[in-house]
Amino acid sequence: MNDKDAYWFSHDSNASNDPDIIYMRSEYGWHGYGLYWAIVERLRDIAGYKYPLSRVHALAFDLHEENIEEFVLACIKKYTLFESDGAYFWSPSLIRRMAKREENKELRAEQARKAAAKRWGNEENGDNAAAMPQQCPSNADACAPAMHEECKVMPLIRQDNIRQDKTLEEERAREKWTNSRWPEDSLELSTWFAFEKGYGSFLPDIDKERNAVDQILHKARERGDPEPIIKGMMQKLLELKKTDDSKKGFWKRQPFLPSTLVSLWTRVWEEAKIDAEDQSDAEDITF
Repeated sequence: MNDKDAYWFSHDSNASNDPDIIYMRSEYGWHGYGLYWAIVERLRDIAGYKYPLSRVHALAFDLHEENIEEFVLACIKKYTLFESDGAYFWSPSLIRRMAKREENKELRAEQARKAAAKRWGNEENGDNAAAMPQQCPSNADACAPAMHEECKVMPLIRQDNIRQDKTLEEERAREKWTNSRWPEDSLELSTWFAFEKGYGSFLPDIDKERNAVDQILHKARERGDPEPIIKGMMQKLLELKKTDDSKKGFWKRQPFLPSTLVSLWTRVWEEAKIDAEDQSDAEDITF
């Protein structure tokens, strides 16, 4: 599979108006619409365009979406956007489109072979015509990579510049948001940045994670001194993820997000056995 194949598949511009998509959006909103296409992109990149149901939890980690299994099952049974045989699930629409693409690709290749054979006076000799691209430097298919290699450079540079500009815009927007959301020296802001450091990048779904940070502060204050409690809880969540060697890998596949800590607060608390009056410094969590 070449680089172009790895990223390409057709997508109707009016896909959002599909009745099944509208049905799904009526319950999951535009978040569900984006999640649906993210899953289709993953299907596009695997052999056969089918994903094993036994590994759906990996999508939850990949897409940072806790309820991915529920969503996939709803798309299969309720919205009929996916189909399944009990072992795998797939997008019938994607498979039809990719089959059509392969058919057109083969048709174009056959037309090119015939054109090459005719050009070289070998129209009746199909075997020689098929071998022609490797033998003759004048063949368009054989020369295309070398002829166009230089032409590929500038578009890639422009794409890199666009990505860099977009990253800078995101950084400025997030800096403005964090400065306006909480005071600069607040425990909330320190908690947010500590999660970003542990997560390894910007946190997804800003509104959801912002509210989760507020909930963490509330839960910690109910227990005692909030700062050491939060540090200890975050440290314990990291430890559980790093040391989880169980078959199911429950802790390992939990994303390091504020919303994760909120949803698993009781379990993490029980694992940590935190005493708010006797806290040791957390190794991996710094505010």
